[in-house]
Amino acid sequence: MSKRIDCEQLWKCCFGDSDEFIQFYFEKKYEDHNTFAIYDNQKMISVLQAIPYTITINGTSYSAAYISGACTHPQYRNQHCMSNLLQETLTELRKRKIDIVFLIPQEQWLYDFYSKFGFKPLLTNYIEQIKKPTTNPHYQVCNNSECFNTKESLYNIYKSNSIKNNCINHTEQDFYDCMDEIYISNGTILTIDENKEIAAFATANENQLEIFADKKYHESFIYAYCNLYDKKNATILTQNDNGKSIHGMICLLNEQIHIKTPIFANLLME
Repeated sequence: MSKRIDCEQLWKCCFGDSDEFIQFYFEKKYEDHNTFAIYDNQKMISVLQAIPYTITINGTSYSAAYISGACTHPQYRNQHCMSNLLQETLTELRKRKIDIVFLIPQEQWLYDFYSKFGFKPLLTNYIEQIKKPTTNPHYQVCNNSECFNTKESLYNIYKSNSIKNNCINHTEQDFYDCMDEIYISNGTILTIDENKEIAAFATANENQLEIFADKKYHESFIYAYCNLYDKKNATILTQNDNGKSIHGMICLLNEQIHIKTPIFANLLME
């Protein structure tokens, strides 16, 4: 079998994702070149992907890799498979001149595990808990599934509203993939139109709201979100330097890089 098929089968064994999401991931994100694995007698027993990104720090862009889909077959756990694989991966990424590696631990104990390999909790989100406005704000918000077909407009808004420094950057195609992922993960896109054009948008799921818009639109999004999910308050991912919450970890492979402030994740609900 191919590496991709081996990886897909191990993914299904280790994670509880839907077939739709798995198909999306392996069509949009997976590449043999960025997949690292350990085999035992031609059986894939441990695997991870190192997906390429760019991270901007103080106006300078650096090559980065996002560790995704790290898993080990249940029969081979507690045998240091992932430790060996991760060390091999970091060695190879150094050879490829990757500056920064980042990941998002799915369980708290993994922070201690990854710290053994030089990862530090420097990837953050800024979270605010906002009460639902008492009155309907000025702007009408649409729960607009059709906006998935107008992703270019959304990307232009994203570029103008996302943080330009100290953040993970999305390419245009990666942004489009994020929109598709939100859709298949039962999330939604909320939009505000002005002059028959999308002026602002927000990504939403039952747990949180991420707004890409001028401040004047925020209350309208919050009101609509609370109504959509029948909530009294909204958990918002913001681009304000308050309510900082650790979201993931960063390992610096380029020793010339020094991070004095946390990096904003801005992963569009990931």
